[in-house]
Amino acid sequence: MNNVLLDPIFNLQTIPQLRPDKWLDDTSTILTQVSIETARPIVLTQNRSKLPDPTRNYVYLPPSASVSIHADEVTVCGKLSFPGQNVVIVTRVLGGEDDGSNPATISVDGAALPEEKAHPAFLKKGVAPKGKPEKGGKVAIGKPEWSARDHPNEMNGEDGDKGEPGNAAGNVWICCQKTGLDGSEHKLTITAKGGTGGDGQRGQDGSDGGPGRDGPDFSGGGVSVRYPEPGTKGGDGGNGGKGGKAGKGGHGGSILFHCTTSQPNLGVNYTGGDAGARGKGGDSGGKGKGGQGGKGGVITRIYGPGPP
Repeated sequence: MNNVLLDPIFNLQTIPQLRPDKWLDDTSTILTQVSIETARPIVLTQNRSKLPDPTRNYVYLPPSASVSIHADEVTVCGKLSFPGQNVVIVTRVLGGEDDGSNPATISVDGAALPEEKAHPAFLKKGVAPKGKPEKGGKVAIGKPEWSARDHPNEMNGEDGDKGEPGNAAGNVWICCQKTGLDGSEHKLTITAKGGTGGDGQRGQDGSDGGPGRDGPDFSGGGVSVRYPEPGTKGGDGGNGGKGGKAGKGGHGGSILFHCTTSQPNLGVNYTGGDAGARGKGGDSGGKGKGGQGGKGGVITRIYGPGPP
């Protein structure tokens, strides 16, 4: 860990190291760990607009970092969110205050899954699944007279994948001598809830049945005539794939709060995350269109044997 000494009573350590001309609110560096030691009162915030205020010692804490703070007085201003990270605070006096309509809160809830994992896209009709070369012949519409019972690999939809598990929450450990919780609720809320699991993938739609073949047209003449015939029936469509199972919610974190002189007003939540939604089954393919009947003809004259 790299050290940056700001003054004799304020020691800041970060991973990775901050440049000398940068501060904790700099967005060009993604910090993974922040450690602060100070004998001065500090106010923790994630509201950058408060930083220029010279009347209070605001300290911005990046959401990407696990945080360790040792200070004489620490005030939590509004909501501080550190998805899936760890927070340690050791202080003589722990305070809390609103930031506008946001009451004092420390959240290490499991990070939300990225959109493509939270709500996965489904395979379009006729698209082959990756990693399954035996299913490479998928079709959106069957070839003439194809039915799914005869061509299951090509025409039946693939089952959806199981949803991704939610991300685990982080942990909070706080030790103080006393508290001074102001604000509208006069309490500190701490949450370490697991992240929501991803939705199961929707099943792939089955292919449409192959079209029937057209019947032969009228042909011939004289003593050799072929009359038109009806077209064949279209094939049955493929079955839609089953929807994927819902992803499990992430594990909840742990919260440890110790105050030596009183029992402060706390609101805590460290439950596991909610499961995602089960994937919807794919739709069955439509029946293939029947073939057209053959076109008729006109016999204008039939030649037979002459008179005896």
